Amino acid sequence: DRGLDYITGVEMDCIWKGKQYHFLCYGFDLEDAAMVDITSANSDVYVRDFEVQWKRIEARAPGITLDDLRERLPERYPTHPSPELNRWSAQDLFIEKGIVANEVEYQDFWVSIIAETEASGDAESVPSWASYESVRDAVHAAGGLVLLAHVGYYVGPQIGGDPDAQLETIHGALEDGCDGFELYHPALMAEPHFGELEREAERLDCAVSGGSDRHTGVRGVAPDWVAESLRERLCQQGQETA
Repeated sequence: DRGLDYITGVEMDCIWKGKQYHFLCYGFDLEDAAMVDITSANSDVYVRDFEVQWKRIEARAPGITLDDLRERLPERYPTHPSPELNRWSAQDLFIEKGIVANEVEYQDFWVSIIAETEASGDAESVPSWASYESVRDAVHAAGGLVLLAHVGYYVGPQIGGDPDAQLETIHGALEDGCDGFELYHPALMAEPHFGELEREAERLDCAVSGGSDRHTGVRGVAPDWVAESLRERLCQQGQETA
């Protein structure tokens, strides 16, 4: 409506090879029934996850109530008709109240909460994320692309990770029908071997994407040609799907 060009996209939590990974889905039909179902189901996991975690969150966040968090939902999700509480909706208030200093500390806070929940067995009451295979098939059927997100987060420390292990993860995703990977991500770009990853992406001739991932505060990391490259591949995907 405002004349801005965009590519449809959503980041999906998926279970791949028995572990949780994030995959980026681009250019799919927003009205595709299978995509609506699978994204709605994953969104519900976040809601249920927050409900299970709340008793531990409340103990570490004195003075913050569920009503406080609900009051912030319209501000956090101004275009959502009926937003619900989840781990990300609480972030701004936690920082504002000084419970955590910034977005990075908030992520660390959640990592510790999740670890406690898994150790207690409470996590078993949370529904599972979608399988990678189901997301891959749904996105492809809806004319879109699937890319492995922020590979630097999965292998070793975020800075100075193992390049061989990162490349092995990328190759494994491609072998399992993934269309490419998120190359221009702040954590990956900070790797000393980033040039090697760029050259491998060129050699593989796979789709690449990039972005700030917002949690880091970094902006404008993807070269201009990336969006056009995704559009070209989406046109090819559309022709193959048809």
